[in-house]
Amino acid sequence: SVAPHTHTFDREVVAQEYQKSGLEFYKSCYCGKSSQGYEGETTFILPPHQHTDDQNIQWQAWHGEDITAEGYYYLEYDVVVREDFESHDYETIVSANATICLNGFIIDFRRQGGIQISEGVEVTICDCGAEGSIYSDYCYEIILNAGTVNLRSGMVQGHGHSCPIVNQETGTVNIYGGTVHGFDAVAVENRAAGTVNIFDGTFQSEWSPIENNSTGTVNISGGTFYGEWGAVEN
Repeated sequence: SVAPHTHTFDREVVAQEYQKSGLEFYKSCYCGKSSQGYEGETTFILPPHQHTDDQNIQWQAWHGEDITAEGYYYLEYDVVVREDFESHDYETIVSANATICLNGFIIDFRRQGGIQISEGVEVTICDCGAEGSIYSDYCYEIILNAGTVNLRSGMVQGHGHSCPIVNQETGTVNIYGGTVHGFDAVAVENRAAGTVNIFDGTFQSEWSPIENNSTGTVNISGGTFYGEWGAVEN
């Protein structure tokens, strides 16, 4: 599957035009749509790439397996990772720096297990498509982060008591866009002395979208929050 990008213009040319206009252009795959182009009404998708034919990045198809080698990964199609209700192990362990593009597809962890990001590891999550999602309907910690996770676009969503993003003591969460939907759980839980930085994005929960431990740090400079108890619960 190929991400729905426009491929008719040259990456370097677009980068130069963005620089002229003062807009930021990501040469790495921080997939996201820009509502402003350098010629007013023009809309660009950043950056122009194909997962199957990118001259600058070697993309690898990913189906939810552990990531042990640094690289760029993309979902090839919708994936259901597990159905085992009895297991409490994390299904996907990321132990190397990685960019994961959801590519408009869903990775569904169903009952138990999610993505565990190891200490010292940096993971960027983005979505080249319109409906890419990381989902679970039972796993409490869908993304359990001990390293650094950057959410650029896409959705992380849980159902019932599934918490989309849980940040541990050694973790840093940077959210630049996308949607984090907790339903009956908080959207982002910051445990112990972890740090959460929110620059933009949409956050939704029946309670407070963000829960912060008294020793943790939450910095908010943008974003939209929906919850009955305010944006942050300390």
